[in-house]
Amino acid sequence: MSNIHKIQMIVAPNTIETVCTSNIGRSEPMRLLVQKFLNEHGIQDIYRAISSGTHVDVIKSGNFDSSKMITDMINFGLKRGDVYDSMDEKNLNFLMQSGKIEHLIPYFEIAVKKFGQEEYQYREEAIKTFGIAKVRDLKHNQGGIYQDQTVAWNDRKAVFTAGRKHHDFVVNAYADAGVNLSRMKPVIAVLPAYAHGNPNLEYENCFGKGKDNYFSLIERMLVDVPMAMNKFLRNELATGKHF
Repeated sequence: MSNIHKIQMIVAPNTIETVCTSNIGRSEPMRLLVQKFLNEHGIQDIYRAISSGTHVDVIKSGNFDSSKMITDMINFGLKRGDVYDSMDEKNLNFLMQSGKIEHLIPYFEIAVKKFGQEEYQYREEAIKTFGIAKVRDLKHNQGGIYQDQTVAWNDRKAVFTAGRKHHDFVVNAYADAGVNLSRMKPVIAVLPAYAHGNPNLEYENCFGKGKDNYFSLIERMLVDVPMAMNKFLRNELATGKHF
């Protein structure tokens, strides 16, 4: 009996969560690839894949507390050259020097809206181009909401993050919630680092960086997710945590 089929001895369903910042560009494709792996190996009734974002609540509220994040986004928009019109650019040259962050918020929101629309478009194109899933499989097309905030739960078997900052957020969230990780012993890891055994690997945020960069990111995930899942399942069998 193969390791994959032995996993079917598991009785209760288990949750595998994928995490990025806004639960759009990275964690949703990661989720779809995890689900694809589960479906292809016939263990979709044993494990379920979900996704979330560490800063979803902040993004929805608009309460950005980082002036650096705001100015960095605006500067990136200025560098791209297709985000602001000539009048906006003239105003920004003055406002950026004034140091009054509250006056920059509307220009920050212009960049975020444009980059967000691009990301939704590239994501849909990518999952179709690479045969990952159907567009209807994206969570917002299943009658759900677009984004979910990352929170601590006691039913996670694995939490795979896009980057190191997301990993740290998850660990701190579980600690703050008083969840005993030593008892639960879930896998909490940066997915590409876990897959390749290289702690330096993570998924770059391609927000606003164009289709080519985004597609390159997805191509990496196509390799990394099956590697990570095979490693995870081997660990489940070796430690007996699946019983």
